[in-house]
Amino acid sequence: MVPNRVGGVVAVIVSLLATVLCGATQTQAQSPKCDIVSVGVDTSLAAPDTLETLALRCGEAGGETFFARDTLIRSITVWRHHAETPYGGSLKLWITRVDSTGAPDIGSVLLDGPVQTFPFGDGIHPIKMEWMFDAPFALPGPGEYYFTVQDYCGGHWDLLLNLDNAFAAGSAWRSEETCLSDCRLRQFPDHFATYDLVFTVEFCHDATTPALRHSWGQLKLLYR
Repeated sequence: MVPNRVGGVVAVIVSLLATVLCGATQTQAQSPKCDIVSVGVDTSLAAPDTLETLALRCGEAGGETFFARDTLIRSITVWRHHAETPYGGSLKLWITRVDSTGAPDIGSVLLDGPVQTFPFGDGIHPIKMEWMFDAPFALPGPGEYYFTVQDYCGGHWDLLLNLDNAFAAGSAWRSEETCLSDCRLRQFPDHFATYDLVFTVEFCHDATTPALRHSWGQLKLLYR
C-alpha cells in the first residue's frame, strides 16, 4: 500500500505544479505590453549660445507644461550645459496639474520627488539627467500637466532651452527662489511663453494583449 500512497502524493504534486505553471503562463500572456511614445524637444534644437539657458539656483525650479494623451509616464529627461561636470548638486522632480489658464498649479502636486544627483558629463555633449520609473507613474487621466526639476537648495544649474517654440503643446516656466526657507516648490514669476526646455517625456502606451476566448465545446476538446 505504501507504493500506492507515494504514487498518489506524486500525482497530486505533479497536478499542482501543472496548475501553477499553467496559471503563470496565462498571467504572463495577459500582462500589458509597453509601447514607448515620447514627446519633447531634441538636444539638436537647443539654443547655440551657451548664455541662452534656463539658470536655476537657490531652490528655483525649471519645467515645462505638456499635454498627455497617454497616462503612464515611463521617464522624464532634461539636459544641462556640457561644461557643468563634475557636479555635486541634486535635482528634485515634481509633477503638478495645470490650472484653467494653462499655468502650473503648485497647489495640486501629483509627484513630490525623487531627488537625484547627476555628477558627470564628458565636457563635450549635453549632460543627460533622467528620472526613470520602474513602474510607470500614473497620471489621473489624459490632459495638461506640468513637470519641473528643482535645484535642491545648494547648486546652480543651466538647463538647455529652445528659443523657437519647438514644442507647441507647452512652454517653459521657472519658479521663485526658496532656499532661504524650506526648499519647497514656490510660485512662478517667470513664464517663457515662446521658449521650451530641451526635454523628453516617455509614455508607456498600454496595449494589453487580449485573452483568447473558447466555447465550452472547444475547451472540452482541448483538455481531452
